[in-house]
Amino acid sequence: MSKLERLMDRKVPVWSLGLIVVLGLIGTIALGNIAIHTFKGGKKAGAVGEATLFLFDMPALIDRLGNATRYLKVNGDPFPGKSGFVLADSAPADVARGYLLLSRYDGDASRSVVEYWDLSNLTLIHRWEPPIDDINAAASDWHSTEIDLARDKNQTRMLIRHPLLMDNGDIVIKSRTPLTRVSACNEVVWSNDDTLFHHAVEADPDGAIWVATREEPATVERVSKTTFADDTITKVSPQGEILFKRFVAQMLLDHGMRRYVYGRSDYDDNPIHLNDIQPVRSDGPYWQLGDVFLSLRSHSLIVLYRPSTDEIIWYREGPWSHQHDVDVLDQHRISVMDNNSFMTFPFSRVNGFSDVKVYDFETDAIRSPWKDALESVEFQTVTEGLQTVRSDERLFVEEQNRGRMMEFSADGDLLWEYVNRGSDGAIYKLGWSRLLEPEEGAAIAELLKKTACP
Repeated sequence: MSKLERLMDRKVPVWSLGLIVVLGLIGTIALGNIAIHTFKGGKKAGAVGEATLFLFDMPALIDRLGNATRYLKVNGDPFPGKSGFVLADSAPADVARGYLLLSRYDGDASRSVVEYWDLSNLTLIHRWEPPIDDINAAASDWHSTEIDLARDKNQTRMLIRHPLLMDNGDIVIKSRTPLTRVSACNEVVWSNDDTLFHHAVEADPDGAIWVATREEPATVERVSKTTFADDTITKVSPQGEILFKRFVAQMLLDHGMRRYVYGRSDYDDNPIHLNDIQPVRSDGPYWQLGDVFLSLRSHSLIVLYRPSTDEIIWYREGPWSHQHDVDVLDQHRISVMDNNSFMTFPFSRVNGFSDVKVYDFETDAIRSPWKDALESVEFQTVTEGLQTVRSDERLFVEEQNRGRMMEFSADGDLLWEYVNRGSDGAIYKLGWSRLLEPEEGAAIAELLKKTACP
């Protein structure tokens, strides 16, 4: 019998096994406390704390690295038999008109792409494939404890969200990454890597770009400096220079809205979740040119803010829930993408279906003009998504989580839909697309048709 076999056959007192178990539990609890302390920004444990946190985070890291397609693919097949553009059987001949700046994950190319489509004849005019890895590699000023660009946002993993089309055919892109302007031939014009840019991107009448950013370390008092999501209203020039910043949490505190920053039950690292900054494009009885509407998801809050005087003009909490994408329709109405989702166990769910609500400042009334239509197609997106109400009251919506977009008539009839299916049969997610009216998109279409890239 070998020494190892004799060792394995030795009798071990029960009390010693119990002691080992107890010591193991104590050690696990101690390491857990060290990891929590370090995660919250504590420095007392030093290198031991960092190593412990790394070990505790390994399962999540392995899951994240090994499941890129799980994030980019839609679970199951909610739209069997549908792929690409599908016109409704009863739709008129001129049903699809205007232009579509389509942002999607291309499962066949294993990357995010942006495409410009003529909806009048469903033809592809242009396609951008930005050099994501080159952009990331050049981000020398980038710092984020949350996002590792090479790991989390490389070319096969990044989903470009809400690209902004410029008059010369350039696009401005980001996705919790640097903000980058790319030419029609995929050349980098500029890239701002000073901070993390996220969610919607909108241009004001002067051409300035409004986009949410997240600052590290957090600037607000009495929060975790390393984990608090310090969302910021940011204005950027067409040349990529930051012109204006306002920290949303501090803005709310300065205006006596403390309850929206600090938890009223448990502490919350993400009480703001700024997902849209919508510039007001003209004066009206309820707002002024230069104002911006803000969508704050965590508290289902819409805020009208005036940067020129640092005033909160108006705000409303609900009846939308976890909303995205607020748009100005006319002199007295706004539309809101109501995800109608709630934080339930074990994961968030849509309560029935998502909706688009219209709020009228003149009458203080809220309507859901397309409620029945959206329910009939089981429109659901727990997170993200967007809506555009067109000048003739047509509704365009993107169901980001499920890889589908649709347009409805003012009466609620489905006109067309698009499903982002790959040749492997899987549906891939969309990245916040834009619908342009014919008069708005025609000049860019002609320019892109004449563009000759090497």
